[in-house]
Amino acid sequence: MTLLQPNLQKLQNDNYEKIRALLTTVYSSIINNIMINEETLKNWQKTFGTRVKNFRKFRGYTQSELAKKAGLTKSYVGNIEQMKRPGISIDSLLKICIALNCYPNELIIE
Repeated sequence: MTLLQPNLQKLQNDNYEKIRALLTTVYSSIINNIMINEETLKNWQKTFGTRVKNFRKFRGYTQSELAKKAGLTKSYVGNIEQMKRPGISIDSLLKICIALNCYPNELIIE
């Protein structure tokens, strides 16, 4: 493991709730301070879905394998990648990040 990779055991145990609380605060601030129009939201969904798909393929996982590792359904993962979901919960985002061994900002920020 390199220094840049998250320590998944720590993420899953001690720091999970701290990270979840921090992300909740950050997302709330963004939502409260930025006017998001429909076009911006669709662009973000497309970019987010593409990033999840690219990370999944980079790790060599199928949608089913990612879903199993993240504790989600295959259809949920597929809907994220195909932009059929309007959003994602913080818990689901963290589960996907843990399964893909990446940080949330790698999936949500351009």
